[in-house]
Amino acid sequence: YKMTSLYKFSDPVSPHLAFKIEKNQKLDRQKLLHRVKFLENKFDIVLIEGAGGIGVPIYEYDNHFYMTKDLIKETSELIISVLPSKLGAISDAIVHQSYIDKEDLPPNLLIMNNYINDFIENDNKKTIEKETEKVVYTFQKDGIHSDFSEEFIQYLIGGNNE
Repeated sequence: YKMTSLYKFSDPVSPHLAFKIEKNQKLDRQKLLHRVKFLENKFDIVLIEGAGGIGVPIYEYDNHFYMTKDLIKETSELIISVLPSKLGAISDAIVHQSYIDKEDLPPNLLIMNNYINDFIENDNKKTIEKETEKVVYTFQKDGIHSDFSEEFIQYLIGGNNE
């Protein structure tokens, strides 16, 4: 029984376009939701990667798109928002957070990836925290699982949603 990658596509394109290209594959939302439930019963924490980001269309119906935000609403209690740490981080974080708030999605954690704590990254972190009024956790460049902060881990396992 395959546990991940319910759908696999040949071309590196957005999911909705991949479904159009590979006409033999159709999104089965019930199958998708069943897989998530199966994983939730098997593991303490289930991470679902939003391929391409939170605003990505997964499947195109005749009159609307099924979006990553829709999957999140149906399956998630917490979003881990992975942010860049370099140039563009501030705008990415603000737009991302605004979208989460506008769509009334579950709470989220902000985490900067590939963080080396240089002058620019430190300023980006502080600016994002000030603008979003959220803590920005960091994960160092070339880090390993034990490099996640204890505060971040406790938040994940304790469910201390902000």
